[in-house]
Amino acid sequence: MRDGHAPVRAASFQAPATAGCPTRQAAAAVGAPADPAWQVRAGAAAPLGAAAPGDAVPALRPSPGDANAGVRKAAVLALLRHVEHVEHTDARAALAPATEDPDAGVRAYASGVHTTRAHASHG
Repeated sequence: MRDGHAPVRAASFQAPATAGCPTRQAAAAVGAPADPAWQVRAGAAAPLGAAAPGDAVPALRPSPGDANAGVRKAAVLALLRHVEHVEHTDARAALAPATEDPDAGVRAYASGVHTTRAHASHG
């Protein structure tokens, strides 16, 4: 979306993401993690979580390193939706640095998937 107001651009990602992610919405969301407004970067994570892993994971990969904790948390939550896709192990790799995030909420979400996977593989 090309609106000049970041909150409007961010909101444009939210509603369609709740009903899956249409191809057009996914295409718009793929470029959003580079938006200067943190609201847009965070808002794009929801449709990317619902998009095809091949499109979503590469777009989300840098987001766990974002300067804004809200963006990092949204990215981790979106990446969590892709960790079950065996052919897309990049999602798990993208989550790894988030386990040491300075924000406790981001760490908790990211660590939960790694702890669960570690216990499951040793059980």
